[in-house]
Amino acid sequence: MCGRYSLFTPFDDLEERFDVAIETYEPRYNAAPGQSLPVIPDRRRDDSHQDGVGTGAVVGRRA
Repeated sequence: MCGRYSLFTPFDDLEERFDVAIETYEPRYNAAPGQSLPVIPDRRRDDSHQDGVGTGAVVGRRA
């Protein structure tokens, strides 16, 4: 069970905290590596590399 975590913060709290617009979000109480999970990228960094993050992100920076 290594690498598991929980993510159940209300999505409006996540939107406010990270200044993002969330399209879809389902709370996870036993998230595991390999599952499709939300990612909030750090746009302050150079976007030329993804650090292993796949496509299909469910959040984006607000305009």
